[in-house]
Amino acid sequence: MPDIALIAHADVTYARIMADCDARFLSTEWAGGFVGCLIGVKRR
Repeated sequence: MPDIALIAHADVTYARIMADCDARFLSTEWAGGFVGCLIGVKRR
């Protein structure tokens, strides 16, 4: 499995390095067809 890094341009207050998380939620097979990719979503 390749290393995954999060690249942020500005506010990284809520940013997390994906390598430290369980990335199975990114798999459509594991998530039952739901792609749970939240990368790029900005919290307000």
